[in-house]
Amino acid sequence: MKPSNNPDKELRKNFRKHIRNKRRNTSRRRLAQFFSRRNRQADSQGIIAMDPARMNRIGLKQMRKQKRFRFFKNLIQVLQNRNSVINSLKILGTSTLCGIIALTAVYFLNQAITIFIAKIFGIPIVWKDFRYYYPLSTGSLLYSRFAIIFIFSAGPVSSLLIALIAGNFFFEKGQYNRFLKYGLAWSIFYGYNFMFGSLISGIITRTDAVYATLWILMNTEYDYREVIVLFLSITALLVTGYRLGLKFIFALNNSKWIKPGIIGISAISSIILPWMTCMILFTIISLPGLNIAFLLKLISSAIILPFLLVSFFSENSTNRLHRRGLDLFFRADPEG
Repeated sequence: MKPSNNPDKELRKNFRKHIRNKRRNTSRRRLAQFFSRRNRQADSQGIIAMDPARMNRIGLKQMRKQKRFRFFKNLIQVLQNRNSVINSLKILGTSTLCGIIALTAVYFLNQAITIFIAKIFGIPIVWKDFRYYYPLSTGSLLYSRFAIIFIFSAGPVSSLLIALIAGNFFFEKGQYNRFLKYGLAWSIFYGYNFMFGSLISGIITRTDAVYATLWILMNTEYDYREVIVLFLSITALLVTGYRLGLKFIFALNNSKWIKPGIIGISAISSIILPWMTCMILFTIISLPGLNIAFLLKLISSAIILPFLLVSFFSENSTNRLHRRGLDLFFRADPEG
């Protein structure tokens, strides 16, 4: 190999090589630190820890396999125990029923307040097939800026108030009442969903809440201000999901269901299946009219779900529960 005639080029090449090696070593060190923490947790839970020197893709695959094995092992244990099956079905039924009631209440209160505000301004409005119809011509003087802002923001703001009120009373009322806790938790879930989901669906479909933002911000369609509103709405839903994890853990009302391995079954029966049931049920109900804006509001609740599950499985949520002394309100019955 011939030596380079350009010393600067050779220097830059060596420097880039040095930076690549440094980054590679840093990544390995961070991966080793991560797995060392996982090993300590595994030792405390009686799981076979992995050798840090063999932390590669095969090691990650083995760890995922261990997790799946633990999950199915605990699932079989729950299914073999008749009381555990009954209590798991009770959690599923309670959470599903509360989710349906909360979604129905938030949605119809949203619609009722919008119709009430429109009537105050003397604007006729018809509700049909999960959507509004305005018989009045668009050139009417009744459509003032003040009226449009109030009418199209009343529903989302009322949903936000429901979420705030439910969040305020969550740790205050009915500490042992699982039905009440799930009702409040799902009210928070769908309250924030119909607030920020209305903005997301409105910006996409150019309906409902988008008229309020258009007349408040006096912006054009799809300009940078709408992009900012869309970004803030998505961020708010993600934060909502993370904050809700602690509340759904507390709604379980029993320390048995948050143990490692069992908590996966709790997540399926108290969050995932009830949410899917509500989505399917209301999608079927709204199909005759095929209201795209309403379907997008429902779909936007999927933005909340990932961070809700992350928070639900997080050890930090359990530690926060213990620090606040809320685990003292859990039932002493181990079968709960």
